[in-house]
Amino acid sequence: MGLGDVERGGRGQAKLQLVKGKEVRSSCIQFDDRHVLYAKLRPYLNKVVIPQTEGVGSTEFVPLVPDSSIITRRFLGWYLRSPQFVDYAVRNSTGSRMPRVRMSALWQADIPLPPLDEQRRIVARIEELSAHIEEARRLRDVAGEESERLMSAAMRDVFAPSGDELPYNWEWKTVEDVGDRERDAVQTGPFGAQLKSSEFVETGVPVLAIGNVQWGYLDTSELKYVTPQKAEQLSRYRVRPGDILFTRMGTVGRSCVVPTEANDWLISYHLLRVSVDKNRCNPKYLNYCFRGAPQIEAQIEQRSRGATRSGVNTKILASLRFPAAPLSAQHSIIEYLDGVQSQVTSLKQAQEAAMVSPARLFEGRLARLNGLNRERKEALAGLSMG
Repeated sequence: MGLGDVERGGRGQAKLQLVKGKEVRSSCIQFDDRHVLYAKLRPYLNKVVIPQTEGVGSTEFVPLVPDSSIITRRFLGWYLRSPQFVDYAVRNSTGSRMPRVRMSALWQADIPLPPLDEQRRIVARIEELSAHIEEARRLRDVAGEESERLMSAAMRDVFAPSGDELPYNWEWKTVEDVGDRERDAVQTGPFGAQLKSSEFVETGVPVLAIGNVQWGYLDTSELKYVTPQKAEQLSRYRVRPGDILFTRMGTVGRSCVVPTEANDWLISYHLLRVSVDKNRCNPKYLNYCFRGAPQIEAQIEQRSRGATRSGVNTKILASLRFPAAPLSAQHSIIEYLDGVQSQVTSLKQAQEAAMVSPARLFEGRLARLNGLNRERKEALAGLSMG
């Protein structure tokens, strides 16, 4: 079992893989149904496992064997998942790119210990509520998919109301037709030899990777960096506000418009950068075409079919044809689709805000228990003083 086999937040069961002993080529820890496994790497990911069988795992897991006379495995597992402990672990970590909990801090962490019967009652109640929450999450995900379908339908109605027949004054153009003449219309990121993993540093100029480009927005929660000197060597791979980033491998076709704060950042090999002449096409309009025009999707599928590796190169992207509305109409279309996107985003945010994590419920139960204990001690102290 590796860290990637455990969901963030400890949700669900870990995905165990069956392997032969000779296939285990690195050091590992052993575990069984006495242990609680705590992932010390990137503690903010909150990965805790209560194994039901024996196996081997990554050394990034700390195998804990709780003293069953004072604490149950499940109580310890839930406490390690609690926001209170996650915050403690994050504050007591070292390393910025790959933070790990200091082992001395882990061993010295205070753990509230109600009586065993109370521990079992707390865990039973939390796990009962957790089952309801997981079902609510499933329904939320279904609602999220419905919301995305609403957005897809809106884009399809705009870009293909009558199949391949275009509205009056619209015309077919290629990406290259609307490219900035002063820059390459489509630019791929640097090849491996130009940017090695060993050249990444903890701070500096951000390098955007495939995971940073999401459907319609740039996710900057996790960034890689190079020194300003290295960035200067890779200056042809810089991006400007209004450029479009396009994923060329993996989930092919995710795209977003570069925001102002990402000016002069770099792209990696798995991304393509489209530079648009704003006098010919609005970048947001072209990005919406990438996201939702069925003609674009059909061309990508057709042109990448039969390739040795699924993906899109600069030639394919530059030659993609899209339904180009007049500039004045593009602004109206963008306003309409932005409005639909805003509604979809608001719906998702409302659904997310309504969710309560099981770990936070556990912390709440502990807080109430601690409050009752304090009141009881204060009452006893008052009686003794009287």
